Amino acid sequence: MRGGLFDYENLQRNFQLSTTLMAPNELTRWALIEDHDLLDVSPGPHHHHRLPRLDTSLTMSQEDRKALRGRLGMAERDERRLVLFAPTWRGGVSKRELDREALVADLTAMASRDDVLVVYRAHRLSEKLLAGVDLPVSVVPKDIDTNELLAAVDVLVTDYSSILFDFLPQKRPIVLYMHDIEEYRAERGLYLDPAEVPGLACYERAELASAIGRALAGEGVAAREALARYSPYEDGWASARLARFFFDDDLDHGQRAVIRDHARDSAAGCGARKRRTLLFHASMIPNGIASALLALLEALDPELYSVNLIVEPSVLRSNEDRQEIFRRLPRHVHVICKPGAAPWRIHERACVNDFARHPEAYASQSFWDCYWAYYERETRRILGDFVPDAAIEYDGYAETWVSLIAAWGRRGSRTSCYQHNQMDNEYRDKYPGLRRVFTLYGDVDAVVAVSPGLARHNRTGLAGLGIDLSQRQLSARNLLDVQRVRLGAQAPAPDAFTELKNEHDIVLATMGRMSMEKNQAALIEALALLRKQDVVENGAEGDGAHGLSVGLAIVGSGVLEGTLRGRIDSLGLSGHVVLLGQMDNPFPVLEGADLFVLPSLHEGQPVTLLEAMTLGTGVVASDLPGNRELVALGYGVLSGTSPHDIAQAIRTALADPRLAHGDFDVKEHNARSLRDTLDAILGPDAHHQRPKGKAVSTRRRRRRAASRKAPV
Repeated sequence: MRGGLFDYENLQRNFQLSTTLMAPNELTRWALIEDHDLLDVSPGPHHHHRLPRLDTSLTMSQEDRKALRGRLGMAERDERRLVLFAPTWRGGVSKRELDREALVADLTAMASRDDVLVVYRAHRLSEKLLAGVDLPVSVVPKDIDTNELLAAVDVLVTDYSSILFDFLPQKRPIVLYMHDIEEYRAERGLYLDPAEVPGLACYERAELASAIGRALAGEGVAAREALARYSPYEDGWASARLARFFFDDDLDHGQRAVIRDHARDSAAGCGARKRRTLLFHASMIPNGIASALLALLEALDPELYSVNLIVEPSVLRSNEDRQEIFRRLPRHVHVICKPGAAPWRIHERACVNDFARHPEAYASQSFWDCYWAYYERETRRILGDFVPDAAIEYDGYAETWVSLIAAWGRRGSRTSCYQHNQMDNEYRDKYPGLRRVFTLYGDVDAVVAVSPGLARHNRTGLAGLGIDLSQRQLSARNLLDVQRVRLGAQAPAPDAFTELKNEHDIVLATMGRMSMEKNQAALIEALALLRKQDVVENGAEGDGAHGLSVGLAIVGSGVLEGTLRGRIDSLGLSGHVVLLGQMDNPFPVLEGADLFVLPSLHEGQPVTLLEAMTLGTGVVASDLPGNRELVALGYGVLSGTSPHDIAQAIRTALADPRLAHGDFDVKEHNARSLRDTLDAILGPDAHHQRPKGKAVSTRRRRRRAASRKAPV
């Protein structure tokens, strides 16, 4: 029941938490599991099995059928044929739509034949929209079950509804009225091409009466092949067999197949290694962290890894900028919804709240038992009994998500938490709540910094706060989506940037959110120093001297935008600095600039530097661990972070362009970074062997050798 963004979240959870899933055919199993992004995480078992609800229609006696037809208006000697119109709903799960005039016109066209009696049943999601509508045919009473109804009708007219599959075993004619197929396909999607669906296709209202006539003559009955594909097992005895299966452990209940059973299916037993199941969390705020995540997810081979991303639908729905990142997810990534609010016990809520206020104060085992009981139950609310091979908190800033990922670790996953910045500086300058995250580092298997230099810095910096990372601190550099960068650079640059280039001899570019640590204010002041020097060295503006003119393009947005605009105006730079805002495709600017300047006060391993070097743009970057390593791997000029130091580094780069330019082997960088990443999140050497044969997704539970130690 897909529709709008995450309209299916509750259905997904229901399917995931079921202990046994019954599907009448492979298409239904695919729709329930794979199309709801539960491939490899649904615990199963999944069975092909008859549908118990169809027993009523398949075993109805002729006497009961005659009585039901009488209730619908068919007299005992009435020679007309009974036609049911049962379309699906339109719109979204939370906002349904009904074209009342079109419905009346459609029913009028069907009822224009003298040899039929037409009755109408609305989808349950559309019933309330019928209030006040004067229909030209009878509406089926609500107390008549749909599956009883199907036994009584002679012809079914529907559109894209799954009621078609329930009607197939009746072996009677079907008319598919698909007048809005392209609109429906675009809005809701189709599981099958219309050519694959049994029935007589009709696309125009004017053809409805004749299509029904052809159905009465025998057209539109499902062929044997269609019955074998969509309803191969139906015989009217599904309920009895299912009861024996559930209550008597009778597994011999007729022809059926077990598709997947995580509890029983052993990779070792079948001689093939399973795909490893990876569960990531990331907030998808549009920044360098999101870019690095997308590049990593794209690089993970779906033949080797089942890649899953857990999200909060309510957060994504309310943030359009995050939806843009979400829409860029690779097709092989399965999205797992964290639905609604988690249930608390009173003492658990007290523990979690106390930890939020004083994370360093609690060391008793009873406190942590209570704390982890809440988070372990939340893992089961999301994924049931399934436990991923690896659970990864990719943002690394929220203790709630670190706790949730760590709770999967207590059930058998290998767990990791990423560090994308100099975390001691982030703690002191911006996020005092990070102390809670630091306290939880002891509950994950790996703390992964995005560069070796950053790992060394964080290990030392956090040791000063009493956090010992000696056994857990690892590093794995960010990857880059090379294709997106290079293709994006071929697009036209914004007009404002083109004008800036036309009016200046040299154009600098910088990119990042407008916040204190990105240090754009110092770069703006450095630009003023460069322009002032040009005037001093080459003569006052307007006196005929031809001095070097420098402009600056800033990509990004943030809380300091107003402050930066004010500083630009006060320095007289309004014609020399352009603020381009947040850009989905900043790469034409990055490639078109003479130098990319990154003046940050602290960084992890900035993806923007990787992007600039991939495009061959000259680089000036502040002398920080992550920047220093990338410059060593590629090229660039390092600088201090004061306006004077930044200006001097830019002068040096402009005086000798060879210092700021060079070669960067991004392919080798990505290969090495992916190896390091897999070692970190799965454990050393865990990813080197390729699965053989058919990939399966069983889960072998691992138990930790030692329970969590209380923090000191």
